[in-house]
Amino acid sequence: MKDEDIAMAFVKAFEKADVAQLTALMAEDVVNYVTNREGGVDKVLGREPYLKRVKAMEVATAHLRLAVPQILTIKPGQVLLMVEVRAERSGKILHNFSAFLMEIKDNQIRQTWMVEALPEKSDDFWK
Repeated sequence: MKDEDIAMAFVKAFEKADVAQLTALMAEDVVNYVTNREGGVDKVLGREPYLKRVKAMEVATAHLRLAVPQILTIKPGQVLLMVEVRAERSGKILHNFSAFLMEIKDNQIRQTWMVEALPEKSDDFWK
């Protein structure tokens, strides 16, 4: 599987809250740098702590739609993608943009760095 295909599979699995697919795509010792409310980052060590965060978002109830308007291989094993985020839940609407830089080795995501345009708005939505 090509690195860009793995990155796209991750986006699709996240959109569907497909924990089994997310588990298969990420290395057990994956390191994720996730944007926090203040626009900084939370370092999340390991697949299980990351999946715990995803489960807490209750993605399946949010009518989440993710689009990838741009994806680029920086170098072998490193993919950058822009993601447009749309979601609705309980009368709240989220429209945001995130970028992910992913390191991929042996068909698994080893590390991700995330930035997003409106971290406070996103945090309010996912609470």
